[in-house]
Amino acid sequence: MSDRPLGYAALIVRFGLPDLGLAHASYLRPSGVMVKEQGADGAERVYYPRAYDPGDRTIDQLVFALKYDGVDLRVLRAVLAAMPEAELVDAVIAQPTGQYVRRLWFLYEWLLGRSLRAPDLTQGNYVPLLDPANYVVGPSYRSRRHRIAVNALGPAALCPVVRRTPRLAEQIAEAPALEGRATAFIETVPPAILWRATAYLYDKETRSSYAIERETPREGRVERFVGVLRDAWKGRTLSREVLVEVQNAIVEAAYAEHCERTEQNWVGRIGPRFEEEVFLVAPTPEALPGLLDAWIELANHLTRRDDNPVDPVVGAAVVSFLFVYLHPFNDGNGRIHR
Repeated sequence: MSDRPLGYAALIVRFGLPDLGLAHASYLRPSGVMVKEQGADGAERVYYPRAYDPGDRTIDQLVFALKYDGVDLRVLRAVLAAMPEAELVDAVIAQPTGQYVRRLWFLYEWLLGRSLRAPDLTQGNYVPLLDPANYVVGPSYRSRRHRIAVNALGPAALCPVVRRTPRLAEQIAEAPALEGRATAFIETVPPAILWRATAYLYDKETRSSYAIERETPREGRVERFVGVLRDAWKGRTLSREVLVEVQNAIVEAAYAEHCERTEQNWVGRIGPRFEEEVFLVAPTPEALPGLLDAWIELANHLTRRDDNPVDPVVGAAVVSFLFVYLHPFNDGNGRIHR
């Protein structure tokens, strides 16, 4: 007998989903003890003894996945959309206060925008959607219907999940001390020298950004880009209007746009054999408006200054990565991201 996939690995096979790589994949061994393997990319494969077999039902495999594999919204959304709704309803009615069933109930309604025919919960403790020990979590709100503390990083339409790996947890823990040292040092620098150093760095960053794009900026464009960088610290609420304003300030007038793109774009290069190498195909023009709305909501959520548990560097990485993924303009995306 060979090892049998469990949890997300089993559900990917059952529903014919694309295997985009799992951070944690589980398998059932016919005999032996639990064995863990870790790949070079940090992904784990865990082989469980027979006592861990959850059974064959989809709902049981979903509960196993949440309990042992963690949260993978890509697989969860696809499975919840494809499985018989009655199976989830029966589980909610049978275990209304079970923490994993409650999470699945919430995720079904949140990710799919549908309501299960189940009454609101009126008792039981609130449980977090994401375990703060294992994930970077955002500012939370309470879903009273499911008694879930929703601490996801973004809205359902565009919600990244960041695992709190040991290395990341260590870096986050060290951040306050680093910030304190930086602040203490800056306070020893005369204001005039600090201003000159800052001006130099703004100018250097600007010219480096254009060099990355293999562009030589015309007169006035460097100054406009420096102005955009200087204004960034003001923390304006992001909107389409702000994005268009920034894009117009840093690109040639011929490439200025008044809204997000309305045609398909991609990121690539011409290879040594004069073949097009495509690194990223951005979302379609039809999908972009909704995703951009979700990105703006996400960005404003992660950069709020009150009651925000997200480390600023982690928040910046999430916001900038997703902006490049969306590539909402035909020109200037890389410089806006930086």
